[in-house]
Amino acid sequence: MIKPPALRPFVLTLAALLALPAAASDSAAVLRGLQQIQSIIEKSERDAARALEAQERQEAAEMQRLQALQAQEAKQKQAREAETRRARDAELAALTPPASWSGNLVVHRRLLQAAPSDPQQPSFSIAGTDTVSIASDGGSLVYLAEDRRLILRELPSGRERVLRSDLNRDSWYSPSLPDGSRTLLLYGGNGAELMDLQGGRLQQWLEADVSAWASERGIVVTKQQVYPERFCRWVAHHDVRTGQVLQRLSLNPQAERCIARVNREGQLDVLAMDGDTLTHYVGGQQAQRFRGDSRRGDSNTHLVYNFIGELPYAVSYLHASEPNGEPYRVWDLAAGKLLCEIPRGNQGLLTATPEGDAYITTPPALVKLPSCESTLLAHNGTLSIEGGLAFQYQPGEVLVRTLPDLAVKHRLAVGVADKQGGVALRRLPGQPRYLAVGPWQWNAQEGDVTEFFDLEEGKRAQALPGALSISGPYTVLGKRGFRSGEETSSRFWKVSLGDTRPDTTQTFLAALKKDKYETAAEYRARTRALSAPFEMDVQVRDYNAEAGHFVGEWRGVPIGIPLPAVQARRLDGISPLTIKGQLAPVDEDFLELRDASIQLPDGGSLPLPRKPLPPRAGATAADTPAAGVRTATSPAPKKQQATGCKSTLAHLAPQLRPYTDPLLAEVRQAIIGSPVQREAADTAQQSAVQAESSAAEAAQTARDTDGGGNSIARVDAGNLPLNWSCEGIHASAVCMYIAHRWEALAYREIAASKGCAPG
Repeated sequence: MIKPPALRPFVLTLAALLALPAAASDSAAVLRGLQQIQSIIEKSERDAARALEAQERQEAAEMQRLQALQAQEAKQKQAREAETRRARDAELAALTPPASWSGNLVVHRRLLQAAPSDPQQPSFSIAGTDTVSIASDGGSLVYLAEDRRLILRELPSGRERVLRSDLNRDSWYSPSLPDGSRTLLLYGGNGAELMDLQGGRLQQWLEADVSAWASERGIVVTKQQVYPERFCRWVAHHDVRTGQVLQRLSLNPQAERCIARVNREGQLDVLAMDGDTLTHYVGGQQAQRFRGDSRRGDSNTHLVYNFIGELPYAVSYLHASEPNGEPYRVWDLAAGKLLCEIPRGNQGLLTATPEGDAYITTPPALVKLPSCESTLLAHNGTLSIEGGLAFQYQPGEVLVRTLPDLAVKHRLAVGVADKQGGVALRRLPGQPRYLAVGPWQWNAQEGDVTEFFDLEEGKRAQALPGALSISGPYTVLGKRGFRSGEETSSRFWKVSLGDTRPDTTQTFLAALKKDKYETAAEYRARTRALSAPFEMDVQVRDYNAEAGHFVGEWRGVPIGIPLPAVQARRLDGISPLTIKGQLAPVDEDFLELRDASIQLPDGGSLPLPRKPLPPRAGATAADTPAAGVRTATSPAPKKQQATGCKSTLAHLAPQLRPYTDPLLAEVRQAIIGSPVQREAADTAQQSAVQAESSAAEAAQTARDTDGGGNSIARVDAGNLPLNWSCEGIHASAVCMYIAHRWEALAYREIAASKGCAPG
């Protein structure tokens, strides 16, 4: 609200008038005073009204300016988007094989050429999820889609398989791919499930309060609760490949808490806590029962027990958000007694490697058990031990130490900083020569990087965005969209260190380059015998029964898969189709996959016939418009080029694809049945331009409603299904595009007949 500008003078004047001496308070004086007050009020109101009008004018002008700016920005955005679409359509037209080759496994060479690698660009990304688990060999990953489907993706092909589509939207889930098991463990949603990689159920635990985790020794499942009631009722050990139960321990009476592991002998090892009493079970039998840690914290502190790696010891400590100075207590499980106390930093962990090297993560210290001798390496930083080497992080560097002498092998300068979430020090899965230094996967944020170091040379080998995956050879950066309009997504960068295997496809493409010193005949003779093995996953869109081939897409570009209908029926509904064969050159632009076969789901293969390729008209794919409809930038037919002074437009029938929808069928029949009215030739060219304009508008509508597809490009390439229905906004816009393009073609034929007119 606007304050009247004269309000304060008015108040002061009013106060002065009211303070007049009593001697002046005769009726005339009072009247004059009231009139003066009224004048002041009226002036204040006028001033306020003028100020309000001025502000409203200013706000209206500002609103008008903003609206004009927004309109200009929207227009510029539309222009940019239109230019992007035109460039995309032109690129697609250039990469699409000629229509006469549409039934063959022909691809443009540019689709295979490796782009210069940009380490900042992700290898791939998945929208709608930040819950992803990668197999340790990097050959596949599993993720939970936004619509609650559980999807397995093969890498690097990107081939996907939906394993579950009915997961509870109100529950959380954690999928994982146990190392080398060819199975998938899904934990969450009040239970857990083990399945094979085809989605077949191997085992299921439907009870509430069940937790499950996997290792190379099997799956450990527990039924326990921390809040509101504290209990542990049973622990089970299952085969990680089959789900078969191997051991099960029922706690009767139930314990308050329990921890479990599978030891080197494959036995279930359980430590149950009930008050101050600890009970140790091995292989389902009670081994020890003794008095444990009697310390108690408050509402912000709780007592934690853990096994120390695979050693016959356990550790207890008070975990709190604030430093408490309470030491570790180490328990000898075989003897059933307290072994010792070791000083503890508040955020540290006492653990051990599979080789038996015990250590404290922070502040970094080595621990010898059972002597409990502790060697402090620094007062801050982080320690990790793996594969006989100790990695000690402190701000700005990582010390690589040999064991047991702790000699410094390398000093690695690092740029990774501890942002209160800890620094992960891990050897690269499958390639222990390399050390990864970066954030933990659950703490990684935009701008974080993971650095990789060669432990033999002591040098930095690579840096990639994100954090090294917990399981596989990728760095990952997940983004959770909490606010409306924010996208949830995950991006992945492949770690490709030490991979010296030659890329046969790129070697083949390099050999196809023409040397400036060789003639065209020499080039053809040299490349005629060149070939390379290749595998591709083709997305199947339709089947063209007239031509006898599947209509598909590979890397967004139309491609045909020649296959008779009898055999094609066997593959109905399967997409993508994995096809293997030998790449061979067709010309300087295109390659063909020969001796090809489809890889069947049962492990077999189906050989594909090969159609002879007719001669290619024109130098490039862009010069060969698809049958039926020219691209938006195709030149008009030359005068008398197609008509030959014909009396009707029936000769256009081969260029008008026989779509089955009644609308398009009617338009097609009307055109091919029309006479060539030469008296209309003078105005036909203008009508053709108008039809082209209408086609462009229809194409724009189709693109705006395509949801990322490429229906217009498929029309131009002659690959749109003949049974395309014109129902719906997008589909009808595509049909109008086809109809107007046919109309423009007809008008141009009439315009070209002008030279045949009498006189």
